[in-house]
Amino acid sequence: MSLPDLTICVMTYKRPWYAIHCLEGFTSRFRYDGKIKFHIADGGSDESDFQLYAAILKDYDVTISKANNLASMVNACAKNSGEYWMCTVDDFIIDF
Repeated sequence: MSLPDLTICVMTYKRPWYAIHCLEGFTSRFRYDGKIKFHIADGGSDESDFQLYAAILKDYDVTISKANNLASMVNACAKNSGEYWMCTVDDFIIDF
């Protein structure tokens, strides 16, 4: 039996340092036996931040969207994810 794909959505707004810690926490500490994908819903970071997120997630399928409010960010996560997804803000850091 294989597990379904899981999309981890990270919502951020001009706080790339938090988003980086969040993404690094997921890629180094989070375990799931199915395929993990990422979606970044961003509210206004620089294009260079998007490139940095993509570099951190180079081993994963990743999509990035721009949104101007929290509701739009959640909707972007739903639109860019599969059946199973979780949504978190950028200051969610896995630390165990």
